[in-house]
Amino acid sequence: MLRILFTIIGLAALAGAAPAVAQNRLVLVELYTAQGCSTCVPADAVLADLAKRRDVLALSFHIDYWDYIGWKDPFADPEFTARQRTYAARLKLPYVYTPQVLVNGVWEGRGADRRAIERAATRAARVENGRIDVRASLVGPRRLQISVDGGDRPGEADVLIVRWDSERKTEVARGENQGRSLVNINVVRSLLNVATWQGEPIELTLDLEDLGKGVGEDGFAVIVQDAGGGEVLGVARVAKK
Repeated sequence: MLRILFTIIGLAALAGAAPAVAQNRLVLVELYTAQGCSTCVPADAVLADLAKRRDVLALSFHIDYWDYIGWKDPFADPEFTARQRTYAARLKLPYVYTPQVLVNGVWEGRGADRRAIERAATRAARVENGRIDVRASLVGPRRLQISVDGGDRPGEADVLIVRWDSERKTEVARGENQGRSLVNINVVRSLLNVATWQGEPIELTLDLEDLGKGVGEDGFAVIVQDAGGGEVLGVARVAKK
């Protein structure tokens, strides 16, 4: 069970808060990919370039439904497959596929279509209506502090913690990519729902030991997203000390 210090803070307490910084306008780009998929390799390269943008949080989610073809992706997780299927249902897509990209949970397209993805990310960065400011920082070596501002958006949103490895290299021995040395960037290793936002500002302090140990040590981020795989309302990337 998470050892969470959870404090609901009043709107008045935030009246004098500092203006939102640039990180609170990050655009979330999710690539659904698999090492057993040959057409995913160009998409992995597109994501690697997107990860260099300061206004984008580019993450690689490895799914498991390609594992049957002969190569078991070491980073695949059925939770990530379920997340992709949730998107497909909400967007009324007939099926899931790889490589697929989601931008802020509302735009989807082919993972190797660089120009379309960049246009979608640029448009998403300009959206202000309904956005929520999110801040996150490490307090001491192993505690994560999160602040989510209030807002009048209806419904609930999930407060998610995502952890990733910055770069992983894999020698693929079987399947469609047999004999290739693959490089994957910002490989998601865990995605955990830690709270529900219902319009009131909240603050959380989390012990990182409770968020998993030994995986995803290179990067942390907080994502606030409409419940049920909806629109991404705010993102904060955590700078490691």
